Amino acid sequence: MRRWVLYWALAGILIPEALFLDTMIREGIGPTDYLLPFLWPSSILLMITECADCRGWSVFGVVVLLVAAAINVILYTILGVISWPIARSFLRWR
Repeated sequence: MRRWVLYWALAGILIPEALFLDTMIREGIGPTDYLLPFLWPSSILLMITECADCRGWSVFGVVVLLVAAAINVILYTILGVISWPIARSFLRWR
């Protein structure tokens, strides 16, 4: 069970970081932007940092990004714990 939940927690941090890097590199609307609310539900917190006059990184923006990523790790970990009985029964069935 620990390994299963750890994989979910790792997915909870790797998926948002990949989506964030994709958005930063592309700087426009792309196919991954439509998946963002489903794969990174806490990304809505990043709207706090949007403003027309803001340029570059701020301490507040980095803190909000870290909090959004941490919330996503917690959500994915909860999904891992909830999905463990289903995965265990499937693995026994094989």
